Amino acid sequence: MVSSGHVKGELGDYEGALADLREGKRVLEPLFGSDHPSVVQCDMNEGRVLMLAGRWGEALPIYEAASARHADAPPGDRRAVDIDVAFAECLIELGQTARALAVLDRHALPRSVLAALRDRDSSDTSEIEAWLAKHDAAP
Repeated sequence: MVSSGHVKGELGDYEGALADLREGKRVLEPLFGSDHPSVVQCDMNEGRVLMLAGRWGEALPIYEAASARHADAPPGDRRAVDIDVAFAECLIELGQTARALAVLDRHALPRSVLAALRDRDSSDTSEIEAWLAKHDAAP
């Protein structure tokens, strides 16, 4: 279910993908709990499908909840970074750049990731530019 949901999403069958991913989570979560990697992947895939479909507002609470569940992860934890980069992308698409930068500030992300996000936000990059300058000046 989860794998077919991921594939359907990449192929543009967003409703089919969402149905498969939600069914996968419905089965997996009671067995393993919400923090299990397979359940987290269901959430990430659902958020991604919603983003691909342009449904940023629906994706936001999924990423927000996933980020909160991983708030205590150690710096550089791959799953937490993946979640927060997707969360930040969603926030930027919704015009919440300052909030996106606060999410990314939890991690020591390379400048290249932040620059890519800056390039994506074509409406106003001043907040990102200021954040980059602040971090460039840090020892």
